[in-house]
Amino acid sequence: MLEICALLIAGVGIGWLIRRRRSWVRASERLMTGFVYLMLFLLGLGVGADPEMIRNIRTLGLQAFGIALFALAGSIAAGLICSRVVFRRHER
Repeated sequence: MLEICALLIAGVGIGWLIRRRRSWVRASERLMTGFVYLMLFLLGLGVGADPEMIRNIRTLGLQAFGIALFALAGSIAAGLICSRVVFRRHER
């Protein structure tokens, strides 16, 4: 976990240093998109190669849908609460 935090901090530092070089920023955005696609593909590959996962795909899909639904509802509720608190401060 410490390595992950160190990499994140290093990335923020390097991003701050290159922020004015548009071509480098665009290149990093393209690389990031490519790596996200690659990670999604590898995740699908791992799921497809696991026989236990394939056997329980219906149950897992329902659970994933429920978790996503409640996460979305919680995010909307938190956003509404926060926006009311922020706008209330600006009205004063």
